[in-house]
Amino acid sequence: MDPVVRPAPAPVIPALVARHAGDAAFYWQQHDASLGAPLVGLPQILEYGRLLDAHLDGLRVDGDAGWAAALNELKRWNGAPEVFVTTLLALESQASGDRLAGMWAIASTRPERTLRGLVSALAWHEDPAPALVWLRHWLGHGDGVPVPLQVACWRALALRGRGVGDGEGRRFAGLLPATLAAPDVHLRAAACRFTAVWDAGRLSAMLQDPEVAVRAEAAIGLLDASASASAAGEAPHPAGRMRGVEVLWLACHALAQSLPTLSGWYRHRAEHRLTRWVKELAMAAPLGHPGVARLLELLPPRLGLWFVLHHADACYLPWVEQRTTKEHSPCGWIPGMTRRASPSGWPCPVRS
Repeated sequence: MDPVVRPAPAPVIPALVARHAGDAAFYWQQHDASLGAPLVGLPQILEYGRLLDAHLDGLRVDGDAGWAAALNELKRWNGAPEVFVTTLLALESQASGDRLAGMWAIASTRPERTLRGLVSALAWHEDPAPALVWLRHWLGHGDGVPVPLQVACWRALALRGRGVGDGEGRRFAGLLPATLAAPDVHLRAAACRFTAVWDAGRLSAMLQDPEVAVRAEAAIGLLDASASASAAGEAPHPAGRMRGVEVLWLACHALAQSLPTLSGWYRHRAEHRLTRWVKELAMAAPLGHPGVARLLELLPPRLGLWFVLHHADACYLPWVEQRTTKEHSPCGWIPGMTRRASPSGWPCPVRS
């Protein structure tokens, strides 16, 4: 019998592989930033996702050359987008351990700038199995694992929520007592996100944490748990929504007051955190709350508009209109809205 003739593998074009690596990182960044952008709609987000998948497929097809190109991008830029690409490729590889170690050796030098990409990659695939292998490994070794890596694990598990399955969820929940008492504030805050899904009863105690970031995450977790219970027809958590609102309100006040003292990257990160806190607070605060006016005075204009958008109290429309009268004011806060002539001068909705 004649031997089977197999086609020779297609030659690798280095410039094309490098383009795949760079563009995959770029489109992940666009996709990630667009999820909270008021002027980016679902069609654009889906298009970013399609282009991201296309470039990731190119790297997968290129095998070792694709991995080398992605790692070179990480060495060059060492940012969250490059960490996402390398982590995702590593998780899909037969040599995942060696590749994850190579990624972390670089990413760990700037964890404050890279962890978001790692978290995203660990929570990316619908099938949690490849990531769960490493989540169990890293969290199971406790003190022997760098704290930033543990933080990424807890945040990824929180994003996956109930999707990890009851058995895995209970396994990780068993690690919570030690983690919620850990000395590192970032680790406690990340664990609060997971606790909201699997053991919300522990969050009441975390409202007394000495660090504002931990108190805020515990409050957001309680609010989420209360909302989930109400949606399921169950009784809300005993701590109640108002306790969570109170703690989160104070956290937003404290962070907003600190903004003028910050600059550069630190201000950017503080504004990113405050944006999330403000959104959660706005959706939970009762209409007519007397503290809203004072909070709007503290917040930068764009964050104030962000609060009003999610708070949905029509009595603040005059406040909004005052801040949208100037052509260059930060008023791009409602998707699908543009400034057109209307009897009141108010922007009229148009179809995107």
